Amino acid sequence: MTGRVAKGLLVVTGLLVGLGLAVLGEGRMRHLRALAGESLPVWSRALSPDAGFGAGRLADVTGLLPFGGPVDLRWKFDGIDLSGATYKVALTDAAGAVDLQARLRVPFGAGWQALEFSQGEGVIDLGATYAAPRGLPLTGRLLVVDGSGVLDGTAKQFRSLALTGSLAEGRFDGFDLGQVRLVLRNDAGGEWLGDVTADGGVLDLSAGGRGRLNQNVFALEGKIGENPDMPEGWRRYLNQSLRKTDAGWSLPPGMDLDAPDF
Repeated sequence: MTGRVAKGLLVVTGLLVGLGLAVLGEGRMRHLRALAGESLPVWSRALSPDAGFGAGRLADVTGLLPFGGPVDLRWKFDGIDLSGATYKVALTDAAGAVDLQARLRVPFGAGWQALEFSQGEGVIDLGATYAAPRGLPLTGRLLVVDGSGVLDGTAKQFRSLALTGSLAEGRFDGFDLGQVRLVLRNDAGGEWLGDVTADGGVLDLSAGGRGRLNQNVFALEGKIGENPDMPEGWRRYLNQSLRKTDAGWSLPPGMDLDAPDF
């Protein structure tokens, strides 16, 4: 999962560097197309005619997010100093299911070995982008309120990563999940660590996950607590599938994001 995010940030940075070399100053893609014609790479066809080093748009990009369809990438130059250049970048899709923004900083000295992103925020409709394609009865919008980190573009992995979010209007099989909160970070060993809690609805959940970059299978630890509002069908399923304790049910030791077992 995080490996795909790292790949996405590398695409953004590579795009900006490439445009900086190809379209200097006030030059735009329309000028470059007029000069180079069919000799331009295939990916450049999706660039808007006014795209340049300072601002532009790349349409229908795939692979920038861990799940979901193609998105439009927009960037705008936001400043430069002796240490590096900063851009405002945004990802959106045609259906309105993705709307994310962040600041991307490219340090002059460290280059691709220390790409910094910060002030990451926005919304992802998890029902449309993740659950529906997998046949899961989950709806809700993931609200990202604080995302930051440093990406090593050479090793294609995060040196540091931190993300805080919540699930708004989250429902599973039509039942209100209440307040769902997410905290994601990584450790010095290259593993990502995540904590999820849910309460105030039909589900009382406290879980922690640990996984490796570029792997969808991750270790899981935590429990689902007893809740008088829990649907009886859920209770029967949990009794059949998980180990029952006095406080509730113990979560399975692992999960596959591409094929979750619900």
